[in-house]
Amino acid sequence: PNLKDVLFESINRISDPEIKHKVVNDLYEIRGKKPFVEQSYLANYDVPDGHFHKDIQFLDGEIYKNKIDLFVGGSPCQSFSFVGAQKGFEDARGTLFYDFVRLVDEIKPKMFIWENVKAVYSNDNKRTWSVISKCFDELGYTWHHKVLNAKDYGIPQNRQRVFVVGFLKGGEDFKFPEPIKLNRTMQDFLEDNVSG
Repeated sequence: PNLKDVLFESINRISDPEIKHKVVNDLYEIRGKKPFVEQSYLANYDVPDGHFHKDIQFLDGEIYKNKIDLFVGGSPCQSFSFVGAQKGFEDARGTLFYDFVRLVDEIKPKMFIWENVKAVYSNDNKRTWSVISKCFDELGYTWHHKVLNAKDYGIPQNRQRVFVVGFLKGGEDFKFPEPIKLNRTMQDFLEDNVSG
């Protein structure tokens, strides 16, 4: 076994969620710099101490069970994207989808939203979508999926994404929002003067 496998196995043997959280944080701190995603997230959201988790693989959803109304996520899309190598679940990033499903199952939020690239429908001769659908079916949620494009919802960007919306109770009559007229351009979002 390599060091990564040994660390992963050792961390997952820790039963106390607070100790596991501290160990994972300490491992990331060894790198000496805060990841950009963490900096950005904490700059935009007020996250109580101890509730920013650096690695979904080590997050024990039981600590949030029945306490979350809406759970939102999107596993890395490079595994399925037309731009990427399209290795799907053979790419380690693609397997993070299973952690999203695991957490929905452990947390039992009232609703969940999962988002990814449109290519999840066609990846691996549609087998990827078959696996994804089966996983969502097994959660016991009523769920719906649709490709939505940012340009149809007020953002001047042609960005198609699959959205899956799941409901623990109800949701049978859910409908995705109707498109709205695009009345903005990219220039509306750009600053006129920026430093070099």
